[in-house]
Amino acid sequence: PALSRTIRDLEQLLGVQLFERTTRSVVLTAAGQVFLPEVNDLLEHLAAAIRVTRRVEEGDLGSLTVGFNDFAINDSLPKIIRDFRSLNPGIEIELRSMSSPDMADALRKRRLDIGFLSGEHLVAGLEYEVLRRERLICLLPRG
Repeated sequence: PALSRTIRDLEQLLGVQLFERTTRSVVLTAAGQVFLPEVNDLLEHLAAAIRVTRRVEEGDLGSLTVGFNDFAINDSLPKIIRDFRSLNPGIEIELRSMSSPDMADALRKRRLDIGFLSGEHLVAGLEYEVLRRERLICLLPRG
C-alpha cells in the first residue's frame, strides 16, 4: 500500500500513468518504459555523486597546488611527490615553479596549498618544517 501510494503520487506529479494495472498483473505503460531507464540513470548518477562527495570529504579525492623553486627541485621534491601520489592516487597535483618571495606570498594568500622553497627568512606568518640544510658553494675557474 505505501509503495502503491508513492507510485500514484508520482504518476499524479508527472501527469502520466506509468503502470497498466489489472487484477492479475501490473506492466509498464509506454511512458513508464521511457521513464524507468531515465530514473535508473539518474539514481546511478546520484549514487556516483554521493560517492565522490564522500571521497572528497575523506580526503581521498581533490587537488593539491604545490609551489617550488629551483633550489627545491633536487632529488628530494620528486621523491616527495612520487611518494604522495602513491599514497593518494585520487589527489591531482599541480606543480608551479615560482621565486621564493612569490611563493611565500601565494601561500599567505592561499593560492598554494604547500610550497618547497629556500630561505627561512620568508616564513613570517606561515607554518614550516625544515626538511634539510644544505651548504651552497660557488665554483670559479682558477686564475
